[in-house]
Amino acid sequence: MLFAPALVGRAVVRVQGSIQLDEYGMPQPDIVLLRPRPDYYAETATPEDVLLLIEVADSSLEYDYGPKSEFYAAAGIPEFWIANLRTGEVEARTDPVETAYTTVRTIPAGGAITPQAFPDVTLELREFMPPVTQ
Repeated sequence: MLFAPALVGRAVVRVQGSIQLDEYGMPQPDIVLLRPRPDYYAETATPEDVLLLIEVADSSLEYDYGPKSEFYAAAGIPEFWIANLRTGEVEARTDPVETAYTTVRTIPAGGAITPQAFPDVTLELREFMPPVTQ
C-alpha cells in the first residue's frame, strides 16, 4: 500500500500476480510494479512490463538470492529487491546481464530505498519491514 498513492497513473502495483518470463516460467512475485497498461486483467504481464519486482523472503531466502535472481536477470527484469525478513535488510539488484545483476546494494534495517524507475519515491524500511527478533 505504500507504493499505491505515490504511483497512481504511473504504475500498476500488483501483489502475488503472475509474470510470464519465458515459455516455461511464470512466477508469482510478492510485489511487482508494472508499466501502466489497461489490459492486465486479460493479458499476462511480461518482463517488458516490469519496472520493479520484489520478493519477501525468509524460508525462501537462498532460492531468492540464487536461482530466482538468475531467472529474473536472464529475463531482463531491470530491478529486483529481496526483502530479507531474517535481517530486516533489503537487497536491491539492478543492471541485469545474462543471468546476473551487476549492481547489488544492501539497504540496512532502518534505511531508506528508492526504486530506480521512480527516483521521487522513497520508502523507509521501517514502514514495511517487521522488526527483527533475535
